Amino acid sequence: MSWSEIVKEAASQVAEHAREGARKDGVPFYYKDNSGRLIKEYPDGRRSEIIHNKKEIPLA
Repeated sequence: MSWSEIVKEAASQVAEHAREGARKDGVPFYYKDNSGRLIKEYPDGRRSEIIHNKKEIPLA
């Protein structure tokens, strides 16, 4: 496994740990998806795209 693959896997594990902690604490989790969109994920699994850090657009 290459160094970049190891770093990518570690970052993925850290992100999943943060997501689980946010769900446990009942707070939303923010992240960028593969398309570069800013996503807000609620503890119940709902997701919204954040536009200009203000407006939310629900995602299916």
